[in-house]
Amino acid sequence: MTQTTKRLDAADRTVLFYGLLAALLGLGLHFVAIHRYRPWDQPFTMVFLLQLAWLAPLAGALLSGMRSGARWLIALAAYVLVLPLLAAYGLGWDAKNMLAVVSDSQRPMLITFLIGAAGFVLLPLVQELDPRQPQWNYPAVFRAAWRNTVHLALAVCLSISVFVLLWIAGMMFRMIGINTVLDVLGHARFHIAAWPIVLAISLVGVRRRPQIADTLRRSWLTLNAWLLPLVALVGLAFTIALAARMALGFEAVKLSAGALIAFCALWIKLINAAWQDSPGAAPFGQGLSRTLRLAMLCLLPLAAVALYGLGLRVGQYGWTIPRVWALYCGGLLALYALGYAWAALRPAGFYGTLATTNLVAAFATLVLLALVQTPVADPRRIAAQSQLQGLLDGRLEPREYRYSSMRNDHGRWGRDALRQLADGAASKRDPRIAQAAASALTGKYYSWDEPKTDLIAASPTFDTVPAGRQAPDGWWKFLVQQNPYVAQTCATASTTPPATVKQYERDAPCLLLFVDLSGSGQEDLVLFTRVYTADNKYATQGSPQAYRRKTDGGWQHLGRLETPPGAKRASGTETQWALNDGQIRTEAPKERDLIIGDFRLQLR
Repeated sequence: MTQTTKRLDAADRTVLFYGLLAALLGLGLHFVAIHRYRPWDQPFTMVFLLQLAWLAPLAGALLSGMRSGARWLIALAAYVLVLPLLAAYGLGWDAKNMLAVVSDSQRPMLITFLIGAAGFVLLPLVQELDPRQPQWNYPAVFRAAWRNTVHLALAVCLSISVFVLLWIAGMMFRMIGINTVLDVLGHARFHIAAWPIVLAISLVGVRRRPQIADTLRRSWLTLNAWLLPLVALVGLAFTIALAARMALGFEAVKLSAGALIAFCALWIKLINAAWQDSPGAAPFGQGLSRTLRLAMLCLLPLAAVALYGLGLRVGQYGWTIPRVWALYCGGLLALYALGYAWAALRPAGFYGTLATTNLVAAFATLVLLALVQTPVADPRRIAAQSQLQGLLDGRLEPREYRYSSMRNDHGRWGRDALRQLADGAASKRDPRIAQAAASALTGKYYSWDEPKTDLIAASPTFDTVPAGRQAPDGWWKFLVQQNPYVAQTCATASTTPPATVKQYERDAPCLLLFVDLSGSGQEDLVLFTRVYTADNKYATQGSPQAYRRKTDGGWQHLGRLETPPGAKRASGTETQWALNDGQIRTEAPKERDLIIGDFRLQLR
């Protein structure tokens, strides 16, 4: 090895610089978040900086060594401005604070993934851009795309190996009583600073062995290409079978748009693995290559069937977020299918048409990933409005409407839909819709099962601790009014267990515990619902409810009794055993904790 190959060149030093830059940006933003400094209270700006902190250094490192000032200007605009702005618009434009952004289900992770995917698709297009040429050099774009994939994958694997070794080292030091190493390795600031630097060093190591990346790319794609005949055979057979069933008047039993889209995506991937970056790259003979090329015509009917099946589901049940994504994927699939079908019919221009289709699909993907960050194509907006309209026009049953999902997963459009329903937009169909929507807006669950008041009019027989006691006068009527669902459970519970019963299959008689929770010298009531176990014994279920008699003779619901954080949590069977053995006491201060055996319950 010569002295020149041992020294880091300018491109490698640039990669290391970007790793250090990402670490410093990450630590700075972590400091801002911990201390809630500005711009923490400005979600749009904070999201922009968070996306910029990882996206720009990573893109710069992968583009390191690229020549041409025009390319760098485009990369600067894309990775420092456009993509972080799209992420900030998709995540932080309507949030009140960063906590609202973070708590919005898995939305931050999804946006980061989509923006990362857009940035990765854009990388080879920027790397191989030549303003002097009317179109991209597709073989060069293909090689750049796979080079980036292999470089990043190997660098990530090496980085993971480094951190696994560090963790093992920390565990070894811990065995001899030195915990400092493991404490440092587990700290968030260490990971924020170390990951970008280790990844940059790993990337430099991979880049300095270009023959490894090229060999892996060629080997992997060639091995994948040998799956193409099998996939083409399956696709051809399925298309013929489906056409025959339709011609004979038979109906397809069950068509899954998602399964068809996944299969066609695999087929497209294997086609590109076979022909790679030149017409002669396919590892097949002339006859098999011609057959595989003609089999690509089946992609078009499969895409049409997938979109048709999706349309049927939408017509029946409306748009949902997965169905909107299926439409987008199906649309890209149809674009590929059209281009590949045209390529299959033009043997002389096959590879050129294949290349053009891939480039057009890449730009279509970029446009789509940009639009989904805006209300124009946001799946949450489309799904929320469709589901609301389906409920209003009667296509969707009130019980089938996803109230909680609208609040948690559909952004401001889902919450707007719930407000309309809570204000009575669908009360003509069922007045309970407004109650369910109002409950969902506050994060509560609304039960559509009306209690059977005729079954809970009379007080049932309770097991009691101490034994032989009776439910106090007036308490049962209060329970029926305050919590009719629990009252129904107690009233309809079986009093005689069957000979054989699966565990937790049937309700058992409820149990009343008489105990002074308030320290006033007056007995309060604790209500346990129970179930039969497999051996026909009892087990308590859920959180017990506490009640107190008021001075005017009425009753008051004190709340639930729950295991406090960090305390030992008992199973229903263990709690029942302790109740049976009389292991019950209370403990001050203000509202007494209830101690059953070794288990503590606090009033909430």
